[in-house]
Amino acid sequence: MTRRCSRAWPLLLAALAVAPNAFAQNDPVVAQALFDEAKDMMRRGDFSSACPKLAESERLDPGVGTLLNLGECWDRVGKPSRAWATFREAEAMAAQQGQRERSRYAADRAVELESKLVRLTIRVPEAVRIPGLEVSRDQERVNEPLWGTAVPVDPGEHVIEARAPGCEPFTARVTASHDPVVVDLVPLEPAPPPPPPPVGEPAPPPAPARAAAPALVATPRATAASSGGVMPTSGFVLGAAGLAGVGLGSLFGVLAIDRDNTSRAAGCSSTTCPTQGGLDLTHEAVVFATAANVTFVVSAVLLVTGVVFVLAAPRSPAARAAQALLHPWSFQ
Repeated sequence: MTRRCSRAWPLLLAALAVAPNAFAQNDPVVAQALFDEAKDMMRRGDFSSACPKLAESERLDPGVGTLLNLGECWDRVGKPSRAWATFREAEAMAAQQGQRERSRYAADRAVELESKLVRLTIRVPEAVRIPGLEVSRDQERVNEPLWGTAVPVDPGEHVIEARAPGCEPFTARVTASHDPVVVDLVPLEPAPPPPPPPVGEPAPPPAPARAAAPALVATPRATAASSGGVMPTSGFVLGAAGLAGVGLGSLFGVLAIDRDNTSRAAGCSSTTCPTQGGLDLTHEAVVFATAANVTFVVSAVLLVTGVVFVLAAPRSPAARAAQALLHPWSFQ
């Protein structure tokens, strides 16, 4: 009995094979531009770059002339099987269009390439043909009608693969020379079952319940105390600003006295001054004196406010608890 890799496989729906050129959009302008560029590359000897452009030109606007040049290009890059198939296609198209000379030329070139071709046969025994089997050559699918058929391939190494659901893939590498090459597929081995999911580590035991802390009922006095740290801080800031203002006011006072003494030395009095420089010094003395007075007043207000904030700030619960330890009778 034939061993199957998959116990159950859904019914396969037949798919219609559509030729690639059926979806090709005919664009003669682009095709001509690609053809001209490829011809220029071939004249320079750059056949490897010219072949893809000719192939795209043929896809966009099929023509006998493009096929003939593409066949020559494939032959120059060492792809005799592609060249042979291209010349055969050109032969058929030219004969259909009544171009006898081109048809004979394509047929002669195909015959010349016969000696370069290597035939590769992929044989698929009945024991290997299981549902879902896919066979490929050089990553290109080989459909069932080609199984067991000698197909022209280019000389060199070729990779044959076979895959099916639930099976280990089969891969064979063969080197095609001038002798026919035959690859016999073997029954695919069942894929090993997937490893069982890793057993999860046991969940850690739940942490022992901790005794709940006694609830604290917030009273208006306790709530006010929670913000008690803000008022002392503000008081210290205001006090520091007041002290800074005292220093600034003192500086303004010193400057006012200096300008006043200098103007008096120049002969100025409180009402008259003989020179413009002395008059300017008198004016500066008045400005600095006014600034000193204003600064002293503001500084005094800041100092007083800061002292009030510090003294009026409510004490924290910790401070009151410390006082209760020292003077328990104060809360009775």
